[in-house]
Amino acid sequence: MDGEVEGDVTEAHTVVVGKKGRIRGDVCAEVAIVAGSIHGDVTASGQVELKSGGRICGDMRTAKLLIEEGAVFEGHCTMGDVGPTAAPSGRTPEKTESVPS
Repeated sequence: MDGEVEGDVTEAHTVVVGKKGRIRGDVCAEVAIVAGSIHGDVTASGQVELKSGGRICGDMRTAKLLIEEGAVFEGHCTMGDVGPTAAPSGRTPEKTESVPS
């Protein structure tokens, strides 16, 4: 993809964002290859490959992560087994404990 997308990309096998490609929204796929930019959360059950010159601004959940020199990633990354239907915004809330006063 070398154009611009406003909105989420979901239930894809492979998402390839070319150097001129821009996605403003969450991406949920098995594989994501990014040479352009994504402004949103990325969930990949297989792997995320961030190419030189590529940019991801958002949180990532993936089983495998490859980042080339010259790429930019701004966000948090959680690695491990990611189910095939996991939604990018399906974050687990942090646990908080009450301390008696």
